[in-house]
Amino acid sequence: TKAEIRTGFAVCQAMDSEKLNAIQQSCGARLTQQGTDHVLVEGYPQQVNLAKKHLQEYIFGLKVEEEFTGPSGVPFHVFIAKAADGTPSILEEVRNRTRVRVQVKPAEKKIILAGIFSVVSNARRDLQAFLSTFVTHQVHLEKDQLDKVSALGKQRFPKLNNFRHLTAAQINKEQMTLSLSGAPDAVNEAREAVDAFFKEQGWVMPEAEMFTSKHSISRSSGKGGEADGLGSPERSGKGGKGRREGRTAEILQLNDMDSAFILGRGGKTKHKIARVSGATLELHEHNCTVEIIGADIERRKARKYIDLVRAQRVGPVHVTPEQHDDGDLTMIPVPTNCVGFVTGTQGNFLRSCEEEWATLMFFCDYQGPGGDNPAAYENLAIFGGRAGRTGAELKVMAAIEAKIPYYFTKNVRDESSSEEWGRDTLIFSDEELSFALGKDGSTRKKLARASGCILEYVGNVAYMAGSVAARRRAREYVGWLLKQRNGTVYVDADSRSDVTVVDIPRHMEAVASVFKSMTLRGIEQETKTFCFLEGSANKSERLLIFSHDKGCREKAKSIALGKIDEKYRNQDDGWGGQGYQGWANSHKGEKGFTPGASGGGDSGDVNDNFLLKGDISVHVMIQTGPNGEDPVIEDVENATGTKLKLVKDKALIQIHGTAEKVAQAKRQLQQFADRFVTCKVRMQPQITAALANKVSHYIRPMPWIASAEVDESKDLLKISGHQDSVDQTFKVMRELYRDHGLELQDADIIIKRRDEHPSYHSGGGGRSYHAAGKSCDVFRVSEDDAAFILGRGGKTKHKIARVSGAQLELHERNSTVEIYGDEVVRKRARKYIDLVRAQRIGPVHVNEHHDDGDLTLISVPSSCVGFVTGAQGNFLRTCEEEWSTLMFFCDYQGHGSVDTYGGSSEKLAIFGSLWARCGAELKVMAAIETKLPGFYTSNLGETQSWDEWGTDTLPMQSDQLSYVLGRKGSTRRKLAKASGCIMEYVGNVAFMAGYLPNRRRGREYLGWLCDQVQNKTGRISIDPSQRDDVTLVPVPKECIGYVMGDKRKTLSRLEEDWETLIFFVDSRSLPPSYQDDVEGLAIFGGERGRAGTELKVMGAVESK
Repeated sequence: TKAEIRTGFAVCQAMDSEKLNAIQQSCGARLTQQGTDHVLVEGYPQQVNLAKKHLQEYIFGLKVEEEFTGPSGVPFHVFIAKAADGTPSILEEVRNRTRVRVQVKPAEKKIILAGIFSVVSNARRDLQAFLSTFVTHQVHLEKDQLDKVSALGKQRFPKLNNFRHLTAAQINKEQMTLSLSGAPDAVNEAREAVDAFFKEQGWVMPEAEMFTSKHSISRSSGKGGEADGLGSPERSGKGGKGRREGRTAEILQLNDMDSAFILGRGGKTKHKIARVSGATLELHEHNCTVEIIGADIERRKARKYIDLVRAQRVGPVHVTPEQHDDGDLTMIPVPTNCVGFVTGTQGNFLRSCEEEWATLMFFCDYQGPGGDNPAAYENLAIFGGRAGRTGAELKVMAAIEAKIPYYFTKNVRDESSSEEWGRDTLIFSDEELSFALGKDGSTRKKLARASGCILEYVGNVAYMAGSVAARRRAREYVGWLLKQRNGTVYVDADSRSDVTVVDIPRHMEAVASVFKSMTLRGIEQETKTFCFLEGSANKSERLLIFSHDKGCREKAKSIALGKIDEKYRNQDDGWGGQGYQGWANSHKGEKGFTPGASGGGDSGDVNDNFLLKGDISVHVMIQTGPNGEDPVIEDVENATGTKLKLVKDKALIQIHGTAEKVAQAKRQLQQFADRFVTCKVRMQPQITAALANKVSHYIRPMPWIASAEVDESKDLLKISGHQDSVDQTFKVMRELYRDHGLELQDADIIIKRRDEHPSYHSGGGGRSYHAAGKSCDVFRVSEDDAAFILGRGGKTKHKIARVSGAQLELHERNSTVEIYGDEVVRKRARKYIDLVRAQRIGPVHVNEHHDDGDLTLISVPSSCVGFVTGAQGNFLRTCEEEWSTLMFFCDYQGHGSVDTYGGSSEKLAIFGSLWARCGAELKVMAAIETKLPGFYTSNLGETQSWDEWGTDTLPMQSDQLSYVLGRKGSTRRKLAKASGCIMEYVGNVAFMAGYLPNRRRGREYLGWLCDQVQNKTGRISIDPSQRDDVTLVPVPKECIGYVMGDKRKTLSRLEEDWETLIFFVDSRSLPPSYQDDVEGLAIFGGERGRAGTELKVMGAVESK
């Protein structure tokens, strides 16, 4: 094995050849100094790894002297000048912090750093961190402001405390802008001076844009790089993406609304802008800034798209080719009566076009020349690459054509363009169109993918766009497809470069049954190809596979050969016969195909894959272990006698051997994988910098460490790797802590660990993990169960997690469920999962063994089961969502199945907390009462419980019920939220459940509302001094109407927003201090809700 360690010129110069010889002799590896910037290490893997470790330790202790040159755009005084208040220069600060020796050469703009290598590296990193924060503020001025602002800069800027870090303050008279560049403290101070000057002059505050300028220092010698794995931050890890060659970063300041709008739901809008522009976008919501990283053209496009999205939020988008076209704009007129159709419900059609074609699309107020009737159409702007814009344009044309037939195709004929990039057209009959379209457009999409051409059907016309070769392929593929309707197709495959031929054995029986229509469609879908049997399907000797991509054709060929192999071996006398052996020998060695591997007997060899999980990096599998162990792949091969191949780009291991040995190899690989852990270490701030160097230079290159990253902003270290290697990293960290006079506390370490021995079994069994103080059960389910447990959009999984209190992770790839939490919540979650799985295949059986204090059973008359379930179970799902419960109709094994009416009944099981079960139960009772009036309330009067937790009832008259229910139950919900009790109306009876104080308040509030039906004044009488649930607000009489709003809408909105109830009180309830010209407004509810409502009312009175 060979390893090349890049050291850099200064390190190479300081190395001692005798020390290199000593390392060579102690490790057994051969070390050779190559040139002036790197060392070559040769030997066995264990020797090379040990030599690298010793070499790195030696390098860190070397005394080196490195010379650096500052960036061209940064004046040298920025490094050496002190502040006006005496604050040391940045070089002095770095010297004091790192103890590096510093020498400066101002005339040559050079900085010399001397000391041991680790100290020099820290100093260089600190200087780089300082330069990477530089920003530019571009302030827009008016013409008459230029001279005065210029004079301001000359007079005031030199007196600023941080003037030393201001690299530029320039006025561009052509663009009428003031540019302030430098460190953030200097730029912000200068900007404050400008803003203060604007206030003095009485001018409107100027608009400004903010950009970043991430400078970097460079070695003067220009020789060498960094030590392998020992590089500075901008050369290692994931940092420095804004400093890649040709890619710079800038920052735009946004407001809160723009920030949310640019992010979009689930970050979709931000990702869309990034994808279309080619730039990288980082949106920082905490300070409403967006960082744009990319080349100049990418950043310019991203800024343009962000401005258009921001404009879309507040009004019409104005787009002109002169201003907005950077070679990425297509405008298409859309008839006014088609705008809604093209937009789709909630913009869905445009969004799907953008997603499919990587574009941005806006309806805009186009400022160019209009047609004869400008009001008859709206312009649609499409931004993106040429292919994306063309595809989106044709998609929109197809939609318009569907709405207004012949709008685009009235005079269209069959045409072929001779341009390198152009459009061809082909006219279909109605029958041909249906055949060429396929179910949900599947055939059209298939032909487009295979040909590499943009293919869209606009009415009965096929539009083909792309290069000449792609359009020619698409036209031929469409022609062959249409010929297959009524005849056979033969192709001269020898003269084509886009076809792969699969020869079918002459003695193969029922060829058509091997490649049935559905089989071929599946191959086409998986491999993005166009396939058909040449000539007669039953007697065909060749399967033709077409695609512009050779890789896709080869993949389809391997699948087809597997199908033939499987069919051939299943024929009588086929397996092992002379015909099969001849065919198998002729195709042995085909890429991706092994004869007999598609399903032979137990004695035959098989192929299988082992997928590497997210926390296991590919390189780990071929590394020597931390204690000199053989690489995992070699070890498994030697132990099992199988052949293993690591496929790096797919992160999987291909295993070949007998079925028994393959299974043994997978078990050993899984045992290795189960030893991987992820740990997070909260670091002391004073040690973060040193530990970052240690991670980069020593921990990350260690064997079997998948990743090691330091988040310096959060003082957090995250390491993923094998348990043995992670244990060694802790030794390194503890030594470093002790060197700084500190101790690494166990409380600062959070480990997600996979236990080799199960510590908890339940039912189907599974492993137990312990993560961040929480245990974890892992068990396998079937694919069907996994889909059922997940539910539509993950709703069922989230429901189980919410009701049980556990955290659930469902891995559909291997159909396993991980349950995190303490023992009680894990047991509860496992019970709910078993009930959900039982629900998929039959009736759910629930008995007393399922009751862990979380079960309520309620009898539902058989005639009401459908009504309570609702259409497609919607009513039960709504109850579960509202009350955080799980509900099942079950085959109950307990007592009785006869309802109060003497009819049959079904048992409904409700799982959840006491509060949630009570709410869901009352909801179901209300539904049953609606279906069977009097079922619960025929002999029910007013009741009041004095238990700490209980249920009270209060019968109401019909007019009172309507009043206290409110529109769509809004008043009932307000009563429940304000009182803190569960309130449900079962028929004409109000049920109030909860704790005693809350039920008392609910009864009282409900009584006041019922009294208002007869008492039209709507005032109540209370003693505010004796209550802890009310806030009394004085409201001047002339403001009453303004505070209430039309038909009390303003107060109702406040009640909804703050979960309160609001009443006017009579004169007896007013304190003596109130004057005659005020009314008392009583606000009932929680303390926070009352305070919020009070402030809103006070604000309304103040504005009046």
